[in-house]
Amino acid sequence: MLRLIDPELYDDGHVRTAALVLKGAQALAQSPGHFVIFYLFVHGSLKMAITAVLLRGRGAWIFPFAGAILLGFIGFFAFDLSRHWSDWVLGLALFDTVTLMLVVNEWRNFARA
Repeated sequence: MLRLIDPELYDDGHVRTAALVLKGAQALAQSPGHFVIFYLFVHGSLKMAITAVLLRGRGAWIFPFAGAILLGFIGFFAFDLSRHWSDWVLGLALFDTVTLMLVVNEWRNFARA
């Protein structure tokens, strides 16, 4: 499939990026995927709720709620990394950390307005 979408990336695995994408996709295909589905669903729902609150201009309750959920994910990823190292889990933890920093920043700006 990758050959059809972007043949210069595939190049029979010689390109490091393509090899990482293929390795990650194979690992995801072999895992049960329940956590991945849960993670993506919660993240999508959380971001839709934050967007709705920001567009309506009220509802400061969403920020501590979002912060608690993101801290829960970060804590889970830290625990998982302490048991078994994974670059993908580290990437998700860093992504959640950046998202948490953005939520805290928006919460501060929301409180000032």
